[in-house]
Amino acid sequence: MNGLISTCYADHEGNTRTSLKLEPRYENAGEVMNKLVEIDGDAQALRAAIQAAGIVSFGSLENLLGAYAGIHRYLKDNYDDVEKLRNYWGYLVWCPS
Repeated sequence: MNGLISTCYADHEGNTRTSLKLEPRYENAGEVMNKLVEIDGDAQALRAAIQAAGIVSFGSLENLLGAYAGIHRYLKDNYDDVEKLRNYWGYLVWCPS
């Protein structure tokens, strides 16, 4: 299964499941994703970690960081309770049968 990475997701009840997703097709994609998981924090900390690792900045990376910052800010401002966040995540990923 070349080019696939394992990822986790939540079902409509908020339970964690594992899936395989295609790896992004740009240079340093794996390093960026590893930093994203490793930092698990605000966008400024992620940006600093990426710069400290010497990962070159480019358009797609800037778009990814911008999207991450927006999502992180929204979730932090609106879901301070873990159960509320799980329910929201379950709502987002729910696929009716």
